[in-house]
Amino acid sequence: MRVLTCLFLILFIMIPTQVYAGPAILASPQPQKFLPPLKQVAHGTFSQDVFCNVGFYLVLKYEDHSPACVRSQTIQKLVERGWGLMYSSYAIQNSIKDVNNSQILSIVAGDNSSGLDAVVEQGETVQIPWNIKLEQNYSILNMQLAINSSSGIESWINPIFPYEAINGEKPGKKIITIHADLGIQPGNYTAVISDNGDITNETNLQDIPLKEAPIGLLHLTVVPHNSKISITLGNPHLRGNNYCVGNAQGPNGRFCEGFNSWEFFYITVRSSDAAIVDLSVPNVPDGAWVKFSPQRINVGPEGANAVMTMAGMLGPDTNRLAAKPLIIEAKSINDTVSTVFPVRIDGGLEILHSKGPFNLGSTTLNSDEDGMVIPSVVYDPNDNSSSALQVNLSPLGMVNGNKIVPFPSWFSVKMENSSFTLNHDEPYTFNIETSTRNAPSGGVYTFAMDEEINGTHYIGNGTFSIMNMRM
Repeated sequence: MRVLTCLFLILFIMIPTQVYAGPAILASPQPQKFLPPLKQVAHGTFSQDVFCNVGFYLVLKYEDHSPACVRSQTIQKLVERGWGLMYSSYAIQNSIKDVNNSQILSIVAGDNSSGLDAVVEQGETVQIPWNIKLEQNYSILNMQLAINSSSGIESWINPIFPYEAINGEKPGKKIITIHADLGIQPGNYTAVISDNGDITNETNLQDIPLKEAPIGLLHLTVVPHNSKISITLGNPHLRGNNYCVGNAQGPNGRFCEGFNSWEFFYITVRSSDAAIVDLSVPNVPDGAWVKFSPQRINVGPEGANAVMTMAGMLGPDTNRLAAKPLIIEAKSINDTVSTVFPVRIDGGLEILHSKGPFNLGSTTLNSDEDGMVIPSVVYDPNDNSSSALQVNLSPLGMVNGNKIVPFPSWFSVKMENSSFTLNHDEPYTFNIETSTRNAPSGGVYTFAMDEEINGTHYIGNGTFSIMNMRM
């Protein structure tokens, strides 16, 4: 075969340790008899969750993902004909191979060992470093990853685009996050990592498209955890504002836009026994902030409440391409339980732990445009005091090397609310209006503002880029 054709399905597997008898059926001396595959689907079972009788194996049809249970001698014929793919850990591929059966591309453990393995307790969360293993005669054109698991196991792989910078940001650390629900059956499970991209054979310059091709398996062992603690996250309470730019008497009028910049949640923690529980988020992203009030609570069977406030990210986010898993932990002296909350990371939040200057954010402008820079800042004092910071801002000019020079004629800034109060643990977002008129095409510039904070003067900087176009 001279051309390597990859026709795979995006898929996942969950395989109990003993008899293939479903998530709620215990192993028994007699083999469990299951309904035919299509009848299982008609009763609400997903195709990938269909169970086959002993001696038969699940295959999913490529065209419509419809399931079939076939004997082992039939499997290879169906795969070779492109009918479908074996959906069983006995035969599933975990890497892309060439015609000589040599491994080209696979997902491996972070230390570059061959296997991805993890152990997680019921109701707990684990994070596993991973890496990409690629044959030296091949290169990656593009890569979009996905990880798939069934109900009872939540899974994320980050970054999804490990070779692409998004909005100038590098992809970041390679981490798989797995959360096992409290009610999941203990046992061995397998999650499948797939790629929807292209690789190139540098020897013959042949491009090889990967259509949702499985390139890695994560073998997961779920072990019992008789937790006495439970944690429930309430609905989000969003907070935001309207931000305006332009001149109502000008040719383009005044434009206003509203968006949410932070949110808070009520959290309920219960314990079958009286306990002192600490709340935390061990994986807060850079440029984001989380605070619990109170952080330590006394809980019992009746439960106790706390408030979780966060900024620099918003959730829940159901977009799997953008969402990142935020791990929320409740820990007592003898017990830990966690839940995972998907968020969209906006970043750029300035966090002040004491009186001092803060950066003013960045934006991109056209050569002739009224725009805005919208900084976000939160005052989270180290001493956990209830103090506040009084802030007064005023424009100074452009930064030129180590000097601040007057604004050029083509650029100006203004603020409607240049004085405000930063209350402790309360994120604040404000608007700096910018205006360009016949600005140079292209370039990145820095402007400076005087920041008077509780009577002390500092200098804060903001940046803007000019796009090479005129309106």
